[in-house]
Amino acid sequence: AARLSADAVPVLVAGLPVLNSQDRCTVAKALLERWSPPADPDWRTWNSSRAQAWQAVRTHSPALRAAICSETKK
Repeated sequence: AARLSADAVPVLVAGLPVLNSQDRCTVAKALLERWSPPADPDWRTWNSSRAQAWQAVRTHSPALRAAICSETKK
């Protein structure tokens, strides 16, 4: 999940409920680390796919954080 493009993020977020707990933990952690929206995004690097990925992670952030295994939570 960490190596996939921004186009895959909304599909991964939508598919989390069907994953087993360990895979859900791994994917949620990778999505939060890689695709959490930046605090101060630079318009020069904006694109539609990235904006959709950031929106998916922002919208589902509570569920993603809840899915992270307790031993990997920061």
